[in-house]
Amino acid sequence: YIGTNNSSTNDIYVFERAQMLVGATSPKMVGFNNPWRPTTIDGFMCVPPVDNDGTAAPAGTPGMFITINDDAIGGGSDQLWIYELAVNWTTTASSTFNRTQQINVTAFDSNFGSNWDNIKQQGTTQELDAIPQVIMNVPQYRNFGTYQTIVCCHTVDVDATDHAGIRWYELRKTTGSWTVRQTGTYAPDAHSRWMGSIMLNANNKIGIGYSISSSSMYPGIRYAGQTAG
Repeated sequence: YIGTNNSSTNDIYVFERAQMLVGATSPKMVGFNNPWRPTTIDGFMCVPPVDNDGTAAPAGTPGMFITINDDAIGGGSDQLWIYELAVNWTTTASSTFNRTQQINVTAFDSNFGSNWDNIKQQGTTQELDAIPQVIMNVPQYRNFGTYQTIVCCHTVDVDATDHAGIRWYELRKTTGSWTVRQTGTYAPDAHSRWMGSIMLNANNKIGIGYSISSSSMYPGIRYAGQTAG
């Protein structure tokens, strides 16, 4: 499953994995022109697929994609949007792609402006690209048997001064729809944190790696974590 960063024509794809793994000469692919693309002002509109770690999803589960909607840019509410792609390799024209949920979340601001000069760094006036308004790689799915989880994150402006922080979410589903189990914005000091990558392990511990920088700090990489408790 792949999402590409383009504003028109197909941007959502699925490839015939079973045929690719055995080196078949004619594996199939199916593409979709997503009618529910998020609105952005910085050019980042890719809707990424959700990655399956650990135990596989239940048989027949559609492939999932996820993105954000910022109410100040796209209207509506601050939300997570979940999509499902159900592929039919026998009759590819019967494959479907739909937005299946719009989940309201704690209000956020993902607007760092229309240019790519956003994050301060020490020793220069040249600023770095925040890459906001898009879910960071890789949104992750896990199947715990009695429940399923998705964790994901994106960059937000925590105080309207281009001070970047990591907004993260843990979604959970037992039956029916996905809901937000817990969420937060990691911005414990004046430094900017962005380009996060979040994972949940099999023991329900969460880790986030991210870039860090500010006018008093050279760009670097750090991480934070949360225990199962």
